[in-house]
Amino acid sequence: MSNLGIAMGPVMSAYITAAWGWKWVFYVAAIVTGILAVLLLTIRESRPTVLLTQEVQHLRHVTGDYSLQALNPDRVPDIRSFARNFAFRPAQLLFTEPIIAAVSIVCGISTGLIYLFTDILPGVYKSFGLTSTQASLPFLALGFGFLPNIGTRFLEYRKTARRRQRGEPVIPEHKLTGYIIAAPVLMIALWWFAWTIPPAVHVHYFASVVPLFLTGFAINEFGIVLVGYMSDSYRSYSASGFAALGLVRCVLAASFPLFSGRMFSELGPNGAMCVLAGLATGFCILSPVLRIYGERLRKSSKFAAHCVDVDADNTFERT
Repeated sequence: MSNLGIAMGPVMSAYITAAWGWKWVFYVAAIVTGILAVLLLTIRESRPTVLLTQEVQHLRHVTGDYSLQALNPDRVPDIRSFARNFAFRPAQLLFTEPIIAAVSIVCGISTGLIYLFTDILPGVYKSFGLTSTQASLPFLALGFGFLPNIGTRFLEYRKTARRRQRGEPVIPEHKLTGYIIAAPVLMIALWWFAWTIPPAVHVHYFASVVPLFLTGFAINEFGIVLVGYMSDSYRSYSASGFAALGLVRCVLAASFPLFSGRMFSELGPNGAMCVLAGLATGFCILSPVLRIYGERLRKSSKFAAHCVDVDADNTFERT
């Protein structure tokens, strides 16, 4: 769903600019951001270590036993520990953990594709003879690509439920079905888009809108499945993993629009899209690697192996 907002941005900005001028794009963004900031204040805490600490504090107050201590790996006793846990650890995970590195790169590139499209799609569809506002509408196909994700979530839920009914363990690799589907879908979609746009091919513009819908599905699926896989694999260290992922995503999302204009100018739209499609083809290799070797990689990781015990120690049930 987050990509729906990114895809809606160019559409809204095109129509806002046409109606009220470009300044109102920023006014509307400021208004929406302010409303969301207020709504965020209503979100309840969900991190297990924080909840456990709060529960122990409550027990201290009720029982009067102030010797009770919560096992909290997030506790930061000094500035050196802060630097180690919150600055060094994400970098350490990114450069020493193959799973986090792979997930960060794939998710970063797929997010970068969306921002690249915000730069090049208007020009592509203007070459079909569409106006500026009309040329922004294909972004809706990217945004509404989340709809098939509902089906893959249902499929994943059914497969997980059946394993549990049979008494079989459910490991993170069993939840990679969506990525195994989405990787070839993205490859096909980008090759399809590359050869349904001018100047090399002259067909109806709708022929290139369909692969954008599939691209939206695949990119959403990457974010849902791979981020969930990383969270299931690293559990109590997942926050540090998300920090590494966020850094890579931001860097790549900011970088793609910087080179997209020159790449499309030098190679042409068709050639540039072939480069991106070739990159997406490489994503197909990761899915069988994680499915076959993911468990072995997790067991060989000191972080992934240790976090299972830490997560169990920090889990409690309210009565």
